[in-house]
Order: sequence, then C-alpha cells, then structure tokens
Amino acid sequence: TDPINSSVIAQFEQEKIAGIFDLPLFSDSKETINYLRASSFLVAISSSTTQSTIEEYCRLKGLEVDQILGYSKGFEKGKHHFDFLIKKFGVKPEEIVYVGDSLKDCERAQDSAVLFIARIGMFSKEQFDTLSRSKLVIHQLSDLKELIPKLNH
Repeated sequence: TDPINSSVIAQFEQEKIAGIFDLPLFSDSKETINYLRASSFLVAISSSTTQSTIEEYCRLKGLEVDQILGYSKGFEKGKHHFDFLIKKFGVKPEEIVYVGDSLKDCERAQDSAVLFIARIGMFSKEQFDTLSRSKLVIHQLSDLKELIPKLNH
C-alpha cells in the first residue's frame, strides 16, 4: 500500500469527523424512530463512522434508539453489525429490516440475507432496482410508517 493512501484516508476521516456534527438529521428522523419504537420495533443505527463519534452525534441531535453501532477495526457495517444485533436481541436475519441510502448498504444487507429498503436521495430508484432483490424504496423515512406494517402480513 502506498503511504500516500494512508495519509489521504487519515485526512478524509479527520474532515468527516470535524464536519459530521454540522450535518442535520433528516427532518422526519425523530418522528419516524419514535413511531417505530412505540410500535414495538427495535431501532438501531449502523454507521461507518467510529462508535464514539456516532454516539456523540446522536446525543447532540437528541436521537434515541435501542442500539448504536459504529465502526471499529474488525467491526463494521453489514455482517458484523447484523450478527451483533442477532446475538444481543435474539432476532433472526429475516426479522431485520435495513434502511440505507447507498448501493453498498444494499449489498451488505443482501449478503447477510437481511431485507433492504432503499432511501432515495444519493441514488435513484433505478440504480437500486438494478442491484436490489427487494425493490422496496422510500423517499423519506416517514414512508416507513406505511410500509413496515404491510411487511408483517
């Protein structure tokens, strides 16, 4: 590995952490999470940001969830996080619904046999359709209030 790569990666991570606290939540985040939790769903955040940073972000934004999972070496988004949730909460992969906004999120869910719901924004429905087997898409988080109950039937 070229030493310049390590330097660029370190700089990127430093800038990401410095700017993350200025990033707003989606406007419907709290309302949707509160609805899901009140409806007896467990809600977890799975992030590629370090554990301490994502915990601080959630604390500053007043976001309350059942579990926050961040990145650490050997423990990252996807299988590691899903396995943690399965063990901690005693759920099965088919009981997990992973909402993500990237094609990589979609791949991670499908590689672990977890249902994926794509949030349109960074990528289009058409881009997700070429990759996702589920074809479930939302335009905003609050769309989950309509979609999730239908999945239970």
